[in-house]
Amino acid sequence: MNRMDIELLRRRRRRIRATVFRTLWRWGGAVLSGMAMLWLGYAMILKTDRFQLTQFKVSETFHIRPQEIRTIFEPALHHSLLTLDLEPFMREVLDHPWVREVRIKRVLPDTLSIHIQERDPVAVVESQRDLHWVDAEGVILGPANPSKDTRTKSLTHITGITLHGLMRRDPGHLNRLRAGLTLIELIKNQPVSHSASPGFENSLVLDLSHGEKDLRLVLEGYTLRFGEGAYEEKWKSFLAVYEDLRARDLAPEEIDLRFTDQVIVKTF
Repeated sequence: MNRMDIELLRRRRRRIRATVFRTLWRWGGAVLSGMAMLWLGYAMILKTDRFQLTQFKVSETFHIRPQEIRTIFEPALHHSLLTLDLEPFMREVLDHPWVREVRIKRVLPDTLSIHIQERDPVAVVESQRDLHWVDAEGVILGPANPSKDTRTKSLTHITGITLHGLMRRDPGHLNRLRAGLTLIELIKNQPVSHSASPGFENSLVLDLSHGEKDLRLVLEGYTLRFGEGAYEEKWKSFLAVYEDLRARDLAPEEIDLRFTDQVIVKTF
């Protein structure tokens, strides 16, 4: 390759580099201009009143008044719905004892949709003559008023633990309560024939005063002692004994189901 060819090659390379540089410069300028326009547009949107929060839509609830939820969100009124941090509000809603779950949705241009899933009361704790609803996790939901809510009469009544112990999440109280609720859930899910209905006309009474290893269930006029664990087998044993007692017209005072190989029945 002679000197002329080398010089032509160098010139060609310089032209290629210049072309690439101009192309990149144009594209870079276009990208930067586009980003600047987007930023300016976003800033203008934030300044406009169109996306300010002005109203809430709260799902229908049974135990929680919608105004309680609206009050939590009132500090967010007239803030931009686009930039509003919802996490602090969600935490405050979840602090409500009746709230199991909350879902919040931004509905443009100016609305928050708030869906509340409430906890379900599964039992009533009797403590110092007061009645309080409790859910399956042992969460105290609030005072229960039988005169205002007929469900209170149909729920299992729990004795032998204190409201104070549950509220401070005492392990002993919680363990007893969870064991008792496991027993109640199992019993109420067991099929019972009409002829062998063992006194479910009124609410059950669960006595937890003897600890989680000696659960006692009070039906109509008699006590079942379940002890610890194997509740399903013990319940089936009870139903068999109950049928036999009915056939013999005997009224039990206590039926002890704590043992694997025998059932002890005390009659009046």
